Amino acid sequence: MGRRLSGNGGGGGAPAARTTTIPASAGPVFTITRLLGSSSTLSLIAGTNANLTLSGAAIVAAAAIAAGSSQVAVVREQLGQIATEYPVTLTGAPTVPGTPGVTLTAGNGQVSVAWTAPASNGGSPITAYKLYRSIAGGAETLLATITTASPYVDSGRTNGVSHAYRLSAVNAIGEGAKSASQSVTPSAAPSRFDATTATFDRTNFTFDKAA
Repeated sequence: MGRRLSGNGGGGGAPAARTTTIPASAGPVFTITRLLGSSSTLSLIAGTNANLTLSGAAIVAAAAIAAGSSQVAVVREQLGQIATEYPVTLTGAPTVPGTPGVTLTAGNGQVSVAWTAPASNGGSPITAYKLYRSIAGGAETLLATITTASPYVDSGRTNGVSHAYRLSAVNAIGEGAKSASQSVTPSAAPSRFDATTATFDRTNFTFDKAA
């Protein structure tokens, strides 16, 4: 709760605490609306997060407030003998997710794309992943919007041809950055030695009599 103070002991209505959502970026993040007139003095007092300072009527964040995280600034406004105090809670707005980690495994006529979730979901749950593919250095196109668990298997691929993939995460805010491009080349499994069809030319063998 905010409180209104008076130099002669008089009371008054306390201003309400304020809560606002701000972009997850550093710099000026909130402008204080003066309650006691344009010539009042503003300051931030004990209880204010160390990341927050005051510049004129603007609360400034030295470092970005992460999406979904909150910091509090306790504002004091004074005009002569009258002062009022109230907290302002600043919460980082959700943003797009970070970049997922990706591992490719080539197989016979297919590529398996496995991933790990981004370090940050942007303050909003991830709802899907978008997988992009280019073949033999060609144009990159959206291959699939994936809502199932890792991995995704891209089948029907041509052996001996390079395939490149990138993956992005999606939440309610939008699509995050794509992962770095990675390439693999599908190939048939190497043939195994079949002893049942092997033939031997005994004329190439020599034997030494045991001593």
